[in-house]
Amino acid sequence: MSVARFGGVAQFPGPARFVDGWMGRGFNFPYSTIDQLPSFQALDVLGRGVVQSGRLVLSSPILLEARLGVIRGLAESLTTAELESGDGRSWDGITMLRLRLEPPVDLGRVCSVAYTIDYAYLT
Repeated sequence: MSVARFGGVAQFPGPARFVDGWMGRGFNFPYSTIDQLPSFQALDVLGRGVVQSGRLVLSSPILLEARLGVIRGLAESLTTAELESGDGRSWDGITMLRLRLEPPVDLGRVCSVAYTIDYAYLT
């Protein structure tokens, strides 16, 4: 199994999936008057991005927490780099926006946690 990389560093040990496409949608908020019902107006798609989901798998809780800290730091600082899926796909100049974890953390012979990371092109 290949390992996904961000900025040339193998940040994501464990299985991962990547969905590339258009993300988000803009809306004008509803307004109403006495003679009109409230209505939304949909705007264009906001931008292109990638959603990565998978499972971080490490050998101890300490290593898992350390890796999560590094990834969280990349997302909080809006780091832009090349994302490589490990199976030949790559996205250059993409920004890591958000890390979401899915509880619970699995403990056993290895420690793992399910995650989702949102990326977008901000330029």
